[in-house]
Amino acid sequence: MDINEDNRSVRQASDEAMSALKFALKVQKERLGAAHPGVATTLSALGKGHYKRREYIQAMEAYEESLASRRERARRNGIDPILSGDVADTLNRMGNVRYQQYVDMKKDGAVLGYTCSGPSIAIHSYLEQALNYYTLALKSRQSIRAKNENSSSISDEEAYLMENIGNVLFQRCKYSDALEQYSGAMDVHSKSSSRNCKAALAFSLTCLGDTHKEMSKKDENPAGLQTSLDFYRRAMQMRLKHGKERIELASILDRVGEVHFLMEAYGDSLESYNAALSLKRKLLGESHIFCSISLKGVALAQVHLDKKNEALESYEDCLKIEKLRLKKRELDFAIIAKDIDAIHEDEKQQFTVISGEYETSMSDLVRAYCSVADILGCITNIYQTQGDLNNALQTTKEEVMYLKIPLGNNNPDLAPAMEKIAVLQFKNSKFNDALCSFKEVLRMRKAKFGQDHLTVATTNNNIGNVLNAMENYQEALVYYQRAMEAMKIMNASSFQIVTVIDNMASCHTKLKKFDEAEKLYQDGLQVKREMLEQDTNQNENRSIRIEIANSLKCLGILFYQRRQLKMSIKILNEALEEKRLASAGRRHIEDFMDAEIYFRLGTVYYSERRYTEAKENYEKCLKIKRCIEGDCSEVLDILNMLARIYRAQGKKDLANAIKKEINRLAPDLSTDDPPEIA
Repeated sequence: MDINEDNRSVRQASDEAMSALKFALKVQKERLGAAHPGVATTLSALGKGHYKRREYIQAMEAYEESLASRRERARRNGIDPILSGDVADTLNRMGNVRYQQYVDMKKDGAVLGYTCSGPSIAIHSYLEQALNYYTLALKSRQSIRAKNENSSSISDEEAYLMENIGNVLFQRCKYSDALEQYSGAMDVHSKSSSRNCKAALAFSLTCLGDTHKEMSKKDENPAGLQTSLDFYRRAMQMRLKHGKERIELASILDRVGEVHFLMEAYGDSLESYNAALSLKRKLLGESHIFCSISLKGVALAQVHLDKKNEALESYEDCLKIEKLRLKKRELDFAIIAKDIDAIHEDEKQQFTVISGEYETSMSDLVRAYCSVADILGCITNIYQTQGDLNNALQTTKEEVMYLKIPLGNNNPDLAPAMEKIAVLQFKNSKFNDALCSFKEVLRMRKAKFGQDHLTVATTNNNIGNVLNAMENYQEALVYYQRAMEAMKIMNASSFQIVTVIDNMASCHTKLKKFDEAEKLYQDGLQVKREMLEQDTNQNENRSIRIEIANSLKCLGILFYQRRQLKMSIKILNEALEEKRLASAGRRHIEDFMDAEIYFRLGTVYYSERRYTEAKENYEKCLKIKRCIEGDCSEVLDILNMLARIYRAQGKKDLANAIKKEINRLAPDLSTDDPPEIA
């Protein structure tokens, strides 16, 4: 039997079961009356069936009718409805429906990025209703216990309700209140002698671990992570006592992997995720969707352990699983859509049921598409860190393709993914393609946010960068100006504003409008120095100093182009000193910026015929470049300049030795003129 037929047979069996329950309910109401306990039981079973099929509206209708029947039955028997265990059980099930509606809608919101107030209001409404139902059910159980003279200890049913209340409080980020509920449930389970007490205790311990983990993430408290780890380990011990080969154990191992990752213990994290993955594969098979969760954790740990190729393999395995799930979701959706098309107008009740299935199936399908896109995004990131821009670009295009299916071609929520394509095209020097992509992103963001929004300003700045690279400086300035105006209106950060200022100064420099460029660079430099005075964070402080060094470097180049050579040397040396200050408290490791400043200084000294100073700076630049990039084209430029210096100093033997080295590295290298400083 193929997958399509199998899916249809499962749905058919479920439909037959639901039809039988509805027929039984009709007969019971006719022969026994609506208040008969059998009617309430059948309604409860019907609600449970709808709940499993994720038909939440129909489930709530069945449970509400069951609740009304049970309350009426209790009153007829002279019993306060609050003292009815059946009433408490129905209230709990109604809470479960609302809670699951919240969970599903939250997943949809995470995938589609709800921006309107409607879905957000509905989500929180479901959570509040779930809390109300659970609280009423708990009060009912507590009243029953108070009435029963032989029972003074909290029942297992109360403990389960406390956990449910804890789950709602956890989702509302009321972690301290959630801890209180979970701790109470844990105490009950630890003293219980019921058959499922170990599993129940393990669940409570896991919930406590989850809560401490979230609290530590919120407060950045490492001690909370260790507490979380301790609870998870205790939960694993309980699961092992209950049986080694249980999927719940794998779920806890995933959580342990996450905590180790947050603690930056990436080796331990990898070990835990691999253990979870092995157990899932053994119990569920290699293609089960649960394996995807562990594979993502494995890949993330491998990335941080600098095992990029292994991480790529893990993500590829994860991608295969996600695509298999997507295929199944597409088949499920196709079956339900076909059934809706086949329904006649007079079968309105059946249409209501199947349309509910249609919405659920559509939601699952959208999540499946977005999960595939998410994994492709992770693969793109690895390709980028490896410098493989071509594969990164192709993977990002595939990511956008999967997002366009559920979102549509013109959905503004596609803008971030489209922007990734534009950035990669820019890095690949495909400037015309990048320009088209950025303009499409700009159109989407304007449609969603209007002209005066930070994301629109950022996109205008990016378009300016592309035009700048294409040497279309006047048009680039137009986009930079638009970005600047929007940023000022939106009170953007100083760092965002100063980035645009530097970009505008760069354009003016290339247009040889040196006065305008100098003013902009000086303005940007002043903003950066003010940022440095205001910021006490050491890491931020370092970043700002590097930005100051960059502005000074650009000013030094500008003064060179104006032939103000002494001022250029002074400013470039200030840039070097600022770069060293950025490494305060740690060993200064020279990088590309240092190399570029040394090269600029060498060029200025060469122009002044100060050959000794020029040689010293070129040699420093050469050492850094070879250390980082090996014998690249820029190394050849530096060697060429050194050869000229030696010739100018009359050291022909040294000049010829360098000339031989140049010929060995690149026999066809032209040596006519020194490289023009840009």
